[in-house]
Amino acid sequence: MTGLFRNPTFCKQFLAAFTSQLGTVIGNMAFAYYLVDTYSERPSLATTAELMTYGG
Repeated sequence: MTGLFRNPTFCKQFLAAFTSQLGTVIGNMAFAYYLVDTYSERPSLATTAELMTYGG
């Protein structure tokens, strides 16, 4: 397993995939917290915005 990380091409590809996934998770969580913060007083608006964003 550690032999794979000695290959510089694999190491770069792995880091690119990992950081891309991490950015996606952080972005989605930031958006979810934004929705909660913005629409906490009217939950129906948050539900509508969530459905429009993710397509149901």
